[in-house]
Amino acid sequence: MMKENKTKIGILIGGFVIALLGLFLLFFFEKFIFYGFEQELPLKPSSLSFKKWQKTPIPIMMSVYFWNWTNPEGINDPNYKPSFVEMGPYVFRESHEKVDVKWGQDGNVTYRTIKRWQFDEGKTKGSLDDKVTSLNAVAASIAYIVRSWSKFFVYPVSVALRTSGQELTWTKTVRELLFDGFENSLQNAGSYVPGFPDLEKFGWFYKRNGTVSSDTYTIGTGLTGLEELGKLKLWNNKSLESLYPECSHLKEGGYSGEFWPPNLTKESTLKMFSTDLCRTMYYYYEEDYVYRGLKTLLFGGTKKTVDNGTTVDENKCYCDLEFCPPSGVLDISKCQYGAPVFMSFPHFYQADPDYLTSVEGMKPDRDKHRFYIAVEPRTGLQVDVRARMQLNLYLKKNSAISMYRNVKDVFIPVFWTENSVSLSDEYTNGVKIMLKIVEFGPFVYYGLFILGCLIILGVILLHVFHYKIPRDEKKRYEKIIIVIRYCQLIVATKKRHERMSLLNHMKCI
Repeated sequence: MMKENKTKIGILIGGFVIALLGLFLLFFFEKFIFYGFEQELPLKPSSLSFKKWQKTPIPIMMSVYFWNWTNPEGINDPNYKPSFVEMGPYVFRESHEKVDVKWGQDGNVTYRTIKRWQFDEGKTKGSLDDKVTSLNAVAASIAYIVRSWSKFFVYPVSVALRTSGQELTWTKTVRELLFDGFENSLQNAGSYVPGFPDLEKFGWFYKRNGTVSSDTYTIGTGLTGLEELGKLKLWNNKSLESLYPECSHLKEGGYSGEFWPPNLTKESTLKMFSTDLCRTMYYYYEEDYVYRGLKTLLFGGTKKTVDNGTTVDENKCYCDLEFCPPSGVLDISKCQYGAPVFMSFPHFYQADPDYLTSVEGMKPDRDKHRFYIAVEPRTGLQVDVRARMQLNLYLKKNSAISMYRNVKDVFIPVFWTENSVSLSDEYTNGVKIMLKIVEFGPFVYYGLFILGCLIILGVILLHVFHYKIPRDEKKRYEKIIIVIRYCQLIVATKKRHERMSLLNHMKCI
């Protein structure tokens, strides 16, 4: 009897252990599976993510499309509409390297970057020697900066533009407009336009290929929490809100665009602070997206992303009180020495219809021109990115400068870029395996919990059956069992007299 009780107690304890194990895994199974992965995510000298972050192992493909201005000669016609033809793509393989890395004691890391671009002739449509006609960015910028000056101070600027041989447009090769640059007679413009840089040469990416950036970045390492990983804390040792003190939401910061927080949902918003735009860009959930068999959430640039305060109140703080254009283009003149540079999506996609009707040649297409980031929500791993933005110059009438006296106020598209990154199976397979295991998890922990509960229930029922049945009932069951055993013996006995003896014994029971 005692041995039987010990057996029951042992089985009961085993059931409790199995049920508790199932309950434990219910809460910690997923964390256990991702533990090793999450240990490698924070940036620290020994982590795997640091090695891949310090020098990008995956090439970023940058495609540049230029807008060739085909009819600039009619600019003084009151009914004039600029016409443009898209050229390209001119494709480059882009790589990033972090240098001057300094670890802080507050869970942050400070660094500078080196960006390199290598021309990919095989994927390019055209040649770097193709010629493009576009708005003279230097002259237009100077005219825009002095637009509110008194005529007394604008006059010498107008003379300088005229005597230096400046024209409304320039025609240059793609290589000159991008990385090589070209000499401009307004090299010392800063001498009569305070704050404007002196230009040795002009090129949109001049002196940026293979050189250490003058900007410093301070981001969270993730050691204090993965939600801090990649969050931009300081730019050039200044807080982000110092750029726009009136923009209180900048205190929340934004991510650098290389890491995203884990456990994203469809209600999440990706907040990326762009140092090229001096502002936080918001990307919203658009659709579920399957990339190489991996389920992701696709966040994209919407009308709210390029809104100037029409629908998103917090964007009003970016607008110049003197001039706030219709939604669809973003004023980044603060980042460009006051030059009239405005960013939009390519072909004015998601912009106010006025932008499309004011010029010819724009054909916005969602598939070709939208900005999107596909992120695996559990890990925050971005697996497929198409970052597309268009640079535009605002051509504004200025009666004090002869070259701009009769022009029509219009946004001139100059070029647009697509930066694309797509992770290979080498980087996604590990995450897919972990997610598959997590999907299988409920079968494990619910199965263990149910099994443990069934064992406990079985022991309890057996105990109740053994101790709660009345004594006479027990005796009757015992007699039945004895009779069954006698019957088995009678059948098994071959000798007749032994069978008769067993039968007589059974009658006596």
